[in-house]
Amino acid sequence: MAITLSSMSRSVSGDEFVVKATATFDSSYLTGGESFSASTLGLSYITSVVVNDSKGYTYDTVVASGGATCKLLAYWDDGNATSDGALVQVTSTTDMSAVAPKITVYGK
Repeated sequence: MAITLSSMSRSVSGDEFVVKATATFDSSYLTGGESFSASTLGLSYITSVVVNDSKGYTYDTVVASGGATCKLLAYWDDGNATSDGALVQVTSTTDMSAVAPKITVYGK
């Protein structure tokens, strides 16, 4: 599945573009993260992404080699830190459609 990006604003910082957006997950989270592309943001490639925590979730990002895409991974506290650590990735097929963190994407 994919992330829907909305409320985008674009500026320049040094030699990079900075795109701020709202990233809305869909109704069936995919373990391993959900992707968006640089071209969706009007960029040739992504160099880094900052995600604000939202609705009790925290996030990690994986920018693909070359920066054409980025995966956004969601984590939560399942209340069982003894057996699996403080945070675990959201399980596959979880409805995340009400979760919409703000993201800041840097790229060219």
